[in-house]
Amino acid sequence: MKKSFLGVSAFFVIIGFLLVCVINYKTPFFVSKRSGWSIGFGISNHFPEKMNINKWNLIFKNAVSKDSTSFIADPFWIEFNDSIYIFFENQSKYDNGTIGVFASKDGKKFRYVKNAIKETFHMSYPQVFKKDKKFYMLPETQASGHVLLYEAVKFPYKWKICDTLIKNCQLKDPTIYLSDSINLIFGGGKNLDLNLYVSNSLFGKWKLKQKGILRGTEYRPGGRIIRDKGKLLLPVQNCSEAYGYGLSLYSISKVKNKYKLHRVSPFYLEQQKNIKEFNAGMHHLDLHKLGNNFFYVNDGNTFEEPEKKIFNYRGPLKKTYIDSKQFISSLCE
Repeated sequence: MKKSFLGVSAFFVIIGFLLVCVINYKTPFFVSKRSGWSIGFGISNHFPEKMNINKWNLIFKNAVSKDSTSFIADPFWIEFNDSIYIFFENQSKYDNGTIGVFASKDGKKFRYVKNAIKETFHMSYPQVFKKDKKFYMLPETQASGHVLLYEAVKFPYKWKICDTLIKNCQLKDPTIYLSDSINLIFGGGKNLDLNLYVSNSLFGKWKLKQKGILRGTEYRPGGRIIRDKGKLLLPVQNCSEAYGYGLSLYSISKVKNKYKLHRVSPFYLEQQKNIKEFNAGMHHLDLHKLGNNFFYVNDGNTFEEPEKKIFNYRGPLKKTYIDSKQFISSLCE
C-alpha cells in the first residue's frame, strides 16, 4: 500500500515537473527587465518575406530629448508634399504619453519636429491615414475611456477630436481598416483577447462583431493592416516571454459572415541579438507602399539589466491557460 502511494505520488511529481518545464519553455517564469524603446525604419523594393533589421537605420529617444524622454515607440508613417512623417508615442519621464512627429525629405535622415497631440490622458499608437482628401488619426486613447478619432486641422501638427467611434470602450492599440466593402477595427481587450468591431463607414455606428477572435500570448495588434497581393495581414504582438517580445502576421479572411485570423508569418519581427537597442524584442510594424517600393517603420526595446532576472508566475500561468483554451477552441471549429 505504501509503495503504491509513493508510486502515485512520484508519478504526479514527475507530471507536475514536466508541466512546469513546458510552461517555462513557452512563457518563462524568470525574465530580464526591459528598458526603453527605439524606432527603426527602412525600404525594400519588394514585400519582405522576412524583415531584415538594419542597425544603422535607427532613431533613438535622444533625438527628442536627452533628459526628459523615457522612450519612443509605436511609429506610423505617411507621405505628404514629398516628405515622410513618422507619428509616434513620445513617452516622457514626467508625464503621460503624447504624439510626436519626425520628418524627412529623403526617408534616410529624420528630425524631430514637435508634439502634434497632447491630452490630459495617456496616448500612444497613432495610426494616421488619409480618407476623402482629409487626414485622420486613430490613436490608442483607452485612458480616456473611449475610442477617439482625430482629424487634422492643419497637417501634420494641429489636430482635433472629430468623433467618438466607440463610447465607453477601452481598446488597446485599435487598428482600423477602411474600404468600399468592409470597415474593421481590431483592438485588444482587458483579458488577453482580441476584439473586432465593424461599421458601414468611418463615421457610422461601430458594433462589436466578434469577441476573442484571438486570445493568449498573441492577441494585441502591432501595427497597420497590410495589403499585399489581395490579402489583408494583421500584425499581432507576441508576448510569450514578455511584453514586446515579438510580432507575427495573421491573414484576415471572412467565412459565412464570420472573420477568421490565421497565423502566416510567426515572429515576422523578433529580438535582434546583434543590435543592442532591439536585443530584448520588437512589437510594432507599419509597412506599406512608397512609390514602387515598400517603406516601413518598426520599434524594439533593450534589456536594462540582462543578468538580473525577475520572477513572475501569474503571467505565465494565465497566458498558458488562455493559450490552451484558444488551441482547443480552434480544434473544435
